[in-house]
Amino acid sequence: MKERDSNIELLRIISTLFILIVHCNGWFLREWGGITTWSAGEGMLVGLTRSIIQSITCIGVDVFILISGFYSIKPKLKSIVNLFTILAFFYIGTYLLDVVVSDVTFTWRTLIVNLCAFSRENWFIQCYLFLILLSPILNAFVENYSQKPLLIYILIFLACAFYFGNIHDSTYFYFNEGYSITTFILIYLVGRYLRLYGMNNFNTLSKYKAFFLYILSVAAIVFVRFISKNEAQWLNYNSPLIILSALLFFVLFTKISFKSKFVNMLGASCLSVYILHTCSPIINWFAEYDVYIFTQFPFPLYLLMMLGGCIVIFILAIVLDKIRYLIVSPVLRVIDKLKLMSYE
Repeated sequence: MKERDSNIELLRIISTLFILIVHCNGWFLREWGGITTWSAGEGMLVGLTRSIIQSITCIGVDVFILISGFYSIKPKLKSIVNLFTILAFFYIGTYLLDVVVSDVTFTWRTLIVNLCAFSRENWFIQCYLFLILLSPILNAFVENYSQKPLLIYILIFLACAFYFGNIHDSTYFYFNEGYSITTFILIYLVGRYLRLYGMNNFNTLSKYKAFFLYILSVAAIVFVRFISKNEAQWLNYNSPLIILSALLFFVLFTKISFKSKFVNMLGASCLSVYILHTCSPIINWFAEYDVYIFTQFPFPLYLLMMLGGCIVIFILAIVLDKIRYLIVSPVLRVIDKLKLMSYE
């Protein structure tokens, strides 16, 4: 088996932490505490710092899909079964935990709903599953297109996604402000183009220039957040600015190269981190902790404690996922030997 590129696995780890941080700094405070980025009484410095943090970390999901596109998804029964076991393990485990520690009443129906993991409501997982199923078609499409027509197609797709998904907000195209399979297809195609053609343009770019361009993209995102009355209209996952920032951040990590089994081990379990922190009661505890430390401690201390909470969730999810893998690995090895749905 080819060893994973540790620089990209490190990028996967950082993008996962980005997702945790942007949820803490934005979603959790807003939904659980009623605290917006520019809430009155926080002060301009706090609001600006939070805006900068959000502008840096909002690319986490796009980076995840870019990585999938860059390396291409090749559906295998083993991979799909492995994904199912991750979902079922965390969904059922957190449900039983919720029953034990909360006022949630156990029902077999809810247990079965969690066992039918792919149909449980989770926008990212369901979109990613559909992306896996579509990937052979997308791969064939990209590989049979020449560079220039493919680039033109992606640019038109990107313009339509931004206009119909953000400006016009058309229901029929189902861009859903970036939370959709349509957006995942677009970002996946960008990743495939980057792998097949785009890296030729970026190989001559030094890591310092790449970093400078990335910082400029972050500054542009901060500026849009500052001047816009409806920043969500301009900064969704299908926004060209967010995709560009994710692309530059990805390119930055291609400028380094190293091998680390430890980093690769962590990177292999990053999806579990996302799943765990969005499951009840973990998400409620995490959000309540986030609101509490924001309201009870000075802002610099809040940032340190928030980052510490993200790291704890990350480590916990990794440990649990390794336990899960030990349980299911015999089954996965048998499936792998059968070579069902294999591209090898």
